[in-house]
Amino acid sequence: MWTAPFGNTGIDWTLGAGLAVLGSLATCILVLVLMREGLPSRWRLGLHVAALLAALLTAIAALFLMQTALMLLMIASAATLAIAGVAHRRRTLA
Repeated sequence: MWTAPFGNTGIDWTLGAGLAVLGSLATCILVLVLMREGLPSRWRLGLHVAALLAALLTAIAALFLMQTALMLLMIASAATLAIAGVAHRRRTLA
């Protein structure tokens, strides 16, 4: 459960590091579920918002853990999820 590239950073095996790892894992699992084709549309919005929230909260946790790479990756994930949600809504409404 290390979120730092090198040991002895002061955050190895801490609760914050564990939450950052769980948040990134939750984001990945939610995105994999969203990629399924047979997902009902009423579930898709809730899961999309949950994935977006998980990415944003993980980015905030990474900011406090001073893990810049993880923070930037989670911000990029959140931005991509936001763009994909808007693009999907426009395509289904058109």
